[in-house]
Amino acid sequence: LTTASIGDNVPTYIVIPYSIYGGGEVYLENHIKQGTFKNPYLLICGENKIKDKLVGHAPSMQFKTYTDMAGFLLQMKAQRVVFYNSARVCRTLQRVKGIRPTLHISEIVHSFHKWSDSMHAANRLSIDHTYVVSRTVAAQWGIAEYEILPPVIDEERFKIPKIGHSGVVIGTVARLSPEKNLHRIVDIAGYTPRDFKFVIVGSDGG
Repeated sequence: LTTASIGDNVPTYIVIPYSIYGGGEVYLENHIKQGTFKNPYLLICGENKIKDKLVGHAPSMQFKTYTDMAGFLLQMKAQRVVFYNSARVCRTLQRVKGIRPTLHISEIVHSFHKWSDSMHAANRLSIDHTYVVSRTVAAQWGIAEYEILPPVIDEERFKIPKIGHSGVVIGTVARLSPEKNLHRIVDIAGYTPRDFKFVIVGSDGG
C-alpha cells in the first residue's frame, strides 16, 4: 500500500472486526501473504474465533473492546491503520485521529453488501485513502476517489482435479449467502454457449 510519507519500517495496523472467516478475511489473508502491506500487525477485536487462521501471517494483538484498541494505537503512536467496511471501527479510528491527527486511515471496500455495521451510513471525512476491489463496488457505494486493490488468488489452495469436461468451465468458491451474489452466475449462464459448464462450490458457513 502506498503511503509515501511514512517509512517502510512503520507497522501497518490492520483491524479485524468480525468473527467469521469470510470474503474480507480471505482477501486480507492473501494480500498479507503476498506482501501488499508494509509490516502488517493485526488488531483483533472481541472474542474473535478466526485469529488462528490469520495470526500465522503477521504479529497480532487481541482486544476486548474498541476503547482498548484505541488506547493501544495512541500508546504506540500509530502512523497508519487499515480497516474494512465497519462503521464501529471507523468511528473508533476517527476518535483516535482526533487526538492524533497524523494517523493515516485507509479503508478497504471489498463488497457492496449492506449490513448493520457496514459503512453505508458512516461519515468518511477522516479517511485518507480508499481501496476498492473493483470500479463496480466503488460506484455502488458512491465513492469518487479510490485505488483499485483487486483480490489475490491463492492458486495452490484452489487447485482441483480435472472434472471430465472438454469445454470451458467457469467456477466460483464462496459462502452460500446473499451477499455473494451467486444469482449473477446463474444469470450469466443463460447467455453463454451450451458447452460452458458452471460450478458453484461452498457451504452456508454454519
